[in-house]
Amino acid sequence: MMVAGECSWCGAEIEEGGVAFRGILFCSTDCREDWNDDNADVGDIDLDEFEERDLLADELEEFEGELPLDEAEDF
Repeated sequence: MMVAGECSWCGAEIEEGGVAFRGILFCSTDCREDWNDDNADVGDIDLDEFEERDLLADELEEFEGELPLDEAEDF
């Protein structure tokens, strides 16, 4: 597959002959493998790490009337 652009791993300019993997462009198979190895242990996000925050009344008013309740329940 002939593709051109910038390598997503090392940033090298690719004029032709790049490697596309999962919709991401790399300059070589080595860069693709390095990227894949580095991202292999990302795992699931622990939602407990994020701070809980109550919505302000102003923010709730923005959504008021967006969908009628009977339509919202269908989701």
